[in-house]
Amino acid sequence: MNASLKKYIARFESLQGIPSEEELRNSFGGLHQEQLSIEEYTRFSGTGYQRNVINASATCELIALCFKPGQYTSIHDHGGSVGIAFVYKGTMTEELFEKQQSSGMIAPFAKNSVSANEVSCIDLSTIHRVSNVHDDGLVVITVYFPPLVAMNIYNTENTLVEKWTAAAQRKQYS
Repeated sequence: MNASLKKYIARFESLQGIPSEEELRNSFGGLHQEQLSIEEYTRFSGTGYQRNVINASATCELIALCFKPGQYTSIHDHGGSVGIAFVYKGTMTEELFEKQQSSGMIAPFAKNSVSANEVSCIDLSTIHRVSNVHDDGLVVITVYFPPLVAMNIYNTENTLVEKWTAAAQRKQYS
């Protein structure tokens, strides 16, 4: 791990409690992809996007999300975690969803493109899907406070919600 990456990890670790969006944005302030060397954490999968843990502590978790063209996440929230996504390489497409009060169903309400060296914040109410609709690989560095241990997985067909846990994912890959 290079010194610049260690510096950013230390900056994130110094944040107290659940950081505000302003604190998250300031933590990534001035960062450009040229300053970080994360090649050792940049691994892609042919079967879906790949989550590669860079650093995890009781305070936060830093992950490199790697997407080949056409890959995407499920529609999900982040449990009790907030965070920030920094696009390291490529362009991230983010579809935002909201829960309809009358039916309990989720519905899309916005779609954003986030380019290299830009960030997108994740708050407690964020329900989204991230995808790579472009021809090049997409690498997104995400930081979660506290570490992401559970998420709800949604669909647009009904109100059923699946649960994802980090423990189950670790078991799957061990």
